[in-house]
Amino acid sequence: MLCTFVIVSLLQFTFNTAATAFLVHQHGAVPSSCGQRRTFSVRHHPQNTVQHAGIPPILQQLDSGDSILGFRRIQNGLHNVTVERVAVSPIFILRNFLTPQETKAILSTVSNMEPAQTASGLHDDVIRKNSFVAWLGNDKADGLVKRLADAIHQLLLLSGPNFGVEDLQVLRYDPGGEYVFHHDGNGRILTVLYYLNDEGETFFPLAQVDDSSVVCQPQTREEALHLTEGLKPGVDGLLVTTNISTRTPSCLPVRCGDAVAFYSYFKEGTMDWNSLHAGLPAGNEKFVANHFFRTSLDPPPRESQRGHLFLD
Repeated sequence: MLCTFVIVSLLQFTFNTAATAFLVHQHGAVPSSCGQRRTFSVRHHPQNTVQHAGIPPILQQLDSGDSILGFRRIQNGLHNVTVERVAVSPIFILRNFLTPQETKAILSTVSNMEPAQTASGLHDDVIRKNSFVAWLGNDKADGLVKRLADAIHQLLLLSGPNFGVEDLQVLRYDPGGEYVFHHDGNGRILTVLYYLNDEGETFFPLAQVDDSSVVCQPQTREEALHLTEGLKPGVDGLLVTTNISTRTPSCLPVRCGDAVAFYSYFKEGTMDWNSLHAGLPAGNEKFVANHFFRTSLDPPPRESQRGHLFLD
C-alpha cells in the first residue's frame, strides 16, 4: 500500500555533509518489524507534554505511540529511521538507527574492555554485575562515533546553547550481567542507548506509557526506589526488550541497530526521577553502547580520562 508523506522539518548537519529529514505519515499503515504504527497528525497537547531540557518542539508534540519517519545521511547514501515516542515521560525509540555495518564497526573497534564501574556518579551503591566497558573517542571507527553524536544532537536536542557529548561508552554483559536501578544524571541531560546485538532488556519502572497512567513525580532517589517496589518488567512501566515476540503498552520490542533515547532532567533543570531504569540480567552475551549528552555549562565527567566534545 502506498503511503503519503509530508515533510514537516528539515535539519542540516554541520558535520560530514549529513542530513536528517522528518516525514509525517498521514495515510495508511506504516511497515514495521515490531507491529503497526498509529497514523497521526502533528498537534500540540500542552496538558500531555512534559517539558524536558533540550527536546525539540516537533518531538514534544507527539503523543505516546506516534511515530515520525525520516532518514539520516550515511557514507553510502540515505538510511531510513523511525522515531517513535513510547512514553509521556518522554522516551523515544530510534528504530533502524544503526546499520548492520555500523554495529559491526563499533564492536570491531573495541578492545581491552575493563570491569565496568558506576557511571552515574550519584551513589556508590549503584552497582553492575558481570559487565565490562570500553570508551571510544569521537575519531574512532573512521569517524562513525562523531557522526552518530552529530545526528543525535540534531535530532533530539534543541539548537541554542552548546551541548557536549562524552566518548561513546561500549558495554559487554556476560550471561546474568545486569545494572540495577539507577539514574544517569550527574549533568547528563540525554542518554541514547544503542543495541548492538539481539540481546538485552532495559526496564523503566516509572515510565508513563499513556495519558491514562497514574502520574507520580518522585522528588528524590529514595522516593523513586520506593515507588519501584513490587513493579514487574513487562507488566508495569516500560520494558524495552529484544524479545520481539510480544508488543504491549508495557513491553516494547527492539532489534539490533535500534536505540532508546530518554531525558534525565526537566526543562527547569530539576532531575526527572521517572527516568530511573535498569539493565535486566542478560540471558546471553549482551552488547550495548551509550552516548551521554551534557550542556556546555556542566562540569567535565568525573572520570577524567574520558573525552568531552562540544557540539555547536
